[in-house]
Formats: sequence, structure tokens, C-alpha cells
Amino acid sequence: MASMEPMGLNDLATVTAIFNEAIKAGETTQALEPKTIQQCQSWLLNNKPEYEAYVYREKAEIKGWMALTPFHEREAYSPTVELSVYVTLSARSQGIGNQLAKLGLTRARTLGFHSAMLLLFPQPVYRLNWAKRLGFVERGRLEGVVPIEQGWRDVMLFQLYCI
Repeated sequence: MASMEPMGLNDLATVTAIFNEAIKAGETTQALEPKTIQQCQSWLLNNKPEYEAYVYREKAEIKGWMALTPFHEREAYSPTVELSVYVTLSARSQGIGNQLAKLGLTRARTLGFHSAMLLLFPQPVYRLNWAKRLGFVERGRLEGVVPIEQGWRDVMLFQLYCI
């Protein structure tokens, strides 16, 4: 039986491992180097009630997680939230990411956010199509903003209105 529950301190080791797995695979726009449990705690469990994080648990094992975090540190952007969704590599293509994203969007609406943003790499294309299936609209492309060993990667901006 699977469940989605608010993320807690006891979840952080697995949540951090899943995030670091995505960093190692070059799949995240969030970070270039692996993060510590303390860094993920500060980012995801920041004691701000307007932001939330959830885990997807199946048979007591965390398979993925989602977080609503500030889109930008500037106050004027506070009505906009960034949605992050991560699923462990071994549990991909099972609909877990969809369930987590839909929960995140429901929570963003309930919490009164005006819009939600996704920041995605342009490759693989299936992620862009996933965002569009969720109702996100492509709003732009930031060229050459993420350094990688082979040069620079672009980042795509996707937005969904929550109102």
C-alpha cells in the first residue's frame, strides 16, 4: 500500500540520497554537488508554514518526494512557488512522479499560491512533455546558465497558474 505523507526529519536521509542520485545523473537544475542531510533539511524543512514537502512511501520505503519551495528569494516573487519532484531511479515510470506533482499542485492551490514553476533541462524531452501534460506552459529558456563538464546547459521555465 502506497501513501503520500508530510516529510519529516526521519525521512531526510532517504530524501537526500534520492536527491544526490539525481545530481549524480545530471538530472537536477538545483545543485551541482551532492548535498548533506543538513543542507536538505534547511532547504526542505525550513519551518515556513507556507511551504511543504511530502514523501511517497510504499511498504515503508520512500520511493520519491516533492517539495514546494520559494521560487525566488525576492519578496515580490512570494506568490509564486517552485515545485520539485524527485523519484528514485529504481521506481521510475510507475506514476509516482505524477502523483507527487498532482499533490504538489493541489497543495499549492490550497496554500493560496498564484502560480507554480518548474525548472527543467531541455533534455530528455519526455520531462518537458510531462510538464505539459500536468498543465504547465513553457515560458522561456535560459541559455547556458548551468555549468557542466562539457560546457553549459540551458534551463527551461514552465509555469502553471494555481488560481
